[in-house]
Amino acid sequence: MLANEEQLAAYTEFAEGVVKDAKLELAAKQSKKSYRATWKGGNLQSFKVTTKRYVPDSSGNLSDSIRYEINEVLGNTIVTFYAAEYWYYVNFGRKKGKGMPYDELAKWIKDKPVRLQKGGGRGFAKPSVAGYRALAFQINRKIKTFGIEGNNFFTKTIDIYSNELRETLGKRVANDLLKQISKWPLS
Repeated sequence: MLANEEQLAAYTEFAEGVVKDAKLELAAKQSKKSYRATWKGGNLQSFKVTTKRYVPDSSGNLSDSIRYEINEVLGNTIVTFYAAEYWYYVNFGRKKGKGMPYDELAKWIKDKPVRLQKGGGRGFAKPSVAGYRALAFQINRKIKTFGIEGNNFFTKTIDIYSNELRETLGKRVANDLLKQISKWPLS
């Protein structure tokens, strides 16, 4: 059964807390490994690992897409979270050896927007489909070689608020039972 008002308030606090903190995690500067690689003839020649500070959701699109719904399904209260489909890769990352579809990567580059450089890094080239696909190939090659480090923005907040929900819900269910028992007639 859908929770009574107190239990529903606990689920709502849980969901709102998760959404709020997930958005804060995405907006906060974080550190991650960055790879500067040199390629020749399609083969990795050398690379240097550094640490860079970055904001996981610089455009704000992922943060804006995060929302929740609370529903009852077969007598159980279900909290469902929604986010842009790429949330999974931001949260969990991507293992090396796996690339991404070029067209999706090219669309991301175009939407970001990334300015295309001319050959040798001398100035900027005009945006073109071929330029976006070439850059997508290079980014994809780097992803296949090194992977993408996830930041667990969603996993961390779910873990924190799940523990709080268990405590809060337990207390509220106990209070509800005590209220129900206090209404029973004494014989």
